[in-house]
Amino acid sequence: MTGDTGILTIGEHAQWFLRLQKKDRLPKVIHDALQNIFTKGNNKAESIAFRKAVITSKEGAHNSKHLVNDGSEHAIYNALCLIYLIGTRETKKLFQQYYETIRSPDKRDFSILNRETQQRYLAYFSLGIMNVNVENIRQALESDDFDLFKDKLPSPFSTESFDLTPMLTVYGQDIPWQDYLTKYQQAETCYEHKKYEQASQLLDELAQTTVLRLPVIDALRRKIKAEENEAEDAWDFFQQLIT
Repeated sequence: MTGDTGILTIGEHAQWFLRLQKKDRLPKVIHDALQNIFTKGNNKAESIAFRKAVITSKEGAHNSKHLVNDGSEHAIYNALCLIYLIGTRETKKLFQQYYETIRSPDKRDFSILNRETQQRYLAYFSLGIMNVNVENIRQALESDDFDLFKDKLPSPFSTESFDLTPMLTVYGQDIPWQDYLTKYQQAETCYEHKKYEQASQLLDELAQTTVLRLPVIDALRRKIKAEENEAEDAWDFFQQLIT
């Protein structure tokens, strides 16, 4: 599963998939995760044999340059998806397991995608990552028509595109997911008790403090608006009955 050596590095492909300009640096967490998966350690070790399907290392005057093989560019995109979903260590294991079972895909196990840590749950919740997105990724991995080293996984952030840009915000700074969740739950409780004005106020406060747009805020706002419209229609109907 080796290919011809390409001309772009792992980082350069990652910049492209994250829609960064050449002058923009990858967030250190993302850079280090990709290097850990594809370059760190002894490349001759059997536990990372998958690397030869993705990169070719060229020795330079001062250090090695890791170029992505032609046709394997999407492996970098897929690594980014999986790093976000399951972390660096498990992504490396998944790539190796996939490589080892190319001729026996029935032995593959992707149950790791169903495990959620508390931190991941909060990030999923706030970014609007729904189970359907993760399920689409799992189905792609299990498909006989999919190749982890050649094809693109669905984005965990969208069912309509391959957008990975939310990763830049998530990994670019520390985000108080728990604070966001607490404030949102307060708004949701107000909504459930039909305190729509108070719920809207809490959502406005949350929207002003978040460092990224949260789809859950928009979703609850739509539900509040729908309830208010229904109440208004019912009142208009009542008024017609008594006049």
